[in-house]
Amino acid sequence: MDKIQDVRFVEMKESRFVKPFRMFYKQDGKEKAWDCVKAHDSVAILIYNMTRDVFVFVEQFRPAVYVDRMCREKSLTAESGDSWSENDGKLGLTLELCAGIMDKNMSPEDTAVAEVLEECGYKISSDKLEKITSFLASVGTSGG
Repeated sequence: MDKIQDVRFVEMKESRFVKPFRMFYKQDGKEKAWDCVKAHDSVAILIYNMTRDVFVFVEQFRPAVYVDRMCREKSLTAESGDSWSENDGKLGLTLELCAGIMDKNMSPEDTAVAEVLEECGYKISSDKLEKITSFLASVGTSGG
């Protein structure tokens, strides 16, 4: 795994991927607040390689996973102004379904086809896709 170097943390003022906001509401007469994140919809593709008789997964480095594991396992902090020196990126690796955000004004099917090619190198046609289900990925923060 690649070395991860010169990690710095700053306050995020804007992003083209997520928009944090706080919601205030009353539930059964009690005033409450909840921190939310508006994010893009996404697709996830469960790939079955019939020739090899295996499911195909993607190993990726995920910065948020890296930060969480570094903080837990090495007792580091990740507050605005903090920085870390060189570390092994293995703590940020995940094994996951082929997936991608829908940020290119494409249909879910076309997004899935593009992600399978980009992440796994398989050229497929959308007529080979079979919808299994829909689900909300981050109900605690983004509602979707």
